[in-house]
Amino acid sequence: MRARHWIQSWIRTAPTRAPAAAAAALLALAALAGPVRAQDRGQITGVVRAAATQRPIVGAQVYIPGTTLGTITDAQGRYVIRNVAPGTVTVRAEIIGYRTAERSTTVAAGATAQLDFALQETAVALDQIVVTGTAGQARKREIGNSLSSISANEIANAPVRSMQEIINARATGVTVLSNSGQPGAAGAIRLRGNKSIAMGNEPLVYVDGVRLFSRVATAPGAARQGVLPINDINPEDIERVEIVKGAAATTLYGTEASGGVIQIFTKRGTAGTPVWSMEISGGFNNLGHVGPKEDPTGLFLKRCRGPDLVNSEGAPFEDGTCPPSGTWLRNGPVQRYAFSVRGGAPALTYYLSGTYNDEQGVIQNNYSKDGGLRANFSFRPLETLDIVVNSAYTRRKIRWLPDGNLANGFTLNVFRGPNTNFKNGRASCRERV
Repeated sequence: MRARHWIQSWIRTAPTRAPAAAAAALLALAALAGPVRAQDRGQITGVVRAAATQRPIVGAQVYIPGTTLGTITDAQGRYVIRNVAPGTVTVRAEIIGYRTAERSTTVAAGATAQLDFALQETAVALDQIVVTGTAGQARKREIGNSLSSISANEIANAPVRSMQEIINARATGVTVLSNSGQPGAAGAIRLRGNKSIAMGNEPLVYVDGVRLFSRVATAPGAARQGVLPINDINPEDIERVEIVKGAAATTLYGTEASGGVIQIFTKRGTAGTPVWSMEISGGFNNLGHVGPKEDPTGLFLKRCRGPDLVNSEGAPFEDGTCPPSGTWLRNGPVQRYAFSVRGGAPALTYYLSGTYNDEQGVIQNNYSKDGGLRANFSFRPLETLDIVVNSAYTRRKIRWLPDGNLANGFTLNVFRGPNTNFKNGRASCRERV
């Protein structure tokens, strides 16, 4: 301080000295004044801990918003912010997995302010990761394609029985066209409608990266129905479904993907104790009135035998193909059983599941029975090596009726009345008076 006063006095008493000497004196004054201003600032120090356990948090970011002053906590959770201007300041502490905290403190010139933080744990919503035809994974917001995703949480409590019911109306532009109510009958899947006349309109299907036959497998005979291979996958085994629509699908997967792409990812095991899951459900299929309005009793469908019925000639009416119950209709029972278990160690995880379904139709001798097993094993002997084995076995037995507008179609023959093929063309009948 004395040197500073001496230089100021020297400048005042020697105004006529050379300009170079005056400049040198000003530089000396600035050099002495700098340390004095630094001594006017203070610093903030403290510890960042977890509120629940009081354990120090390593790597937390502690800074003064709106400034460039900040630091990172060390292994003991301590931090020091230096060169803080005197006054009241707000300090913020944040780290992923904890709720951001802010506190205010007053910093005196040349002093150290103590400011500790206790952060509360909180869940963090990260960007959704999707898998497309491009190499590796990407964040959903970075994908330029039209992509929809259906997670297991969305269908956990939904009454879905097949894959086509999972994707129907749960993603924009997805339509499943069903042309029959028979058990096990497949529907036509369309993503944003039909795309081509010369090529197929069915979307490509991949299960855990392996391409699956995606078209409807038509059954032989007059049933005029088919099965859809993706319906052999148990809905309980689905982790998520990703659907790529639009022209971008052909860029990623080739011209065959003009109808879009459906990617199915099945569940995998997790390290820890075994977690079991079991589901048992049941019900029945029922059909209301079917037929012309002038026949409110559904005579040819609901009543095909009975002592109170006579044909057009007055003889007792009896259809030789009629079931013993005297009606074609019934309440078809439905029963479903499913179980799964997942667990393992950090180096080896597993997921096992099984299912059995028995669905009876509303028409006699019309049913679909299927069951299967799925096993998924993941083995990681090295940090850079991951071996995954995924296998499944499914068996389905279906009995369908002749369907559609054909000569031997069931519905057509039942409702043709006098022109029916049943009972030699004399199936029209009336109640006996």
